[in-house]
Amino acid sequence: MAEIKNGTIKVQKGDTLSEIAAEVGTTVAALAKANNIKNVNLIKPGQVFVIPAKKTTNAVTSSVT
Repeated sequence: MAEIKNGTIKVQKGDTLSEIAAEVGTTVAALAKANNIKNVNLIKPGQVFVIPAKKTTNAVTSSVT
C-alpha cells in the first residue's frame, strides 16, 4: 500500500496506479494528468505523486411557487 503524506503519495513495491487512484478517491487519468505520467502502466517504487484536488459540485435547486 502506498504511503500518503502532505498531499502526496509514495509508490511502494507492488502498487498500481489504479489501486493508488482508488485509495485516494480519484481516477487514473486525473493522477496521470496531475503528475505528467506518460505510461500509466509504468510506475516505480519510490516515485512520489501529487494527489490531485477533488472537484466539488454544487447542487443547485430551485422551487417554483
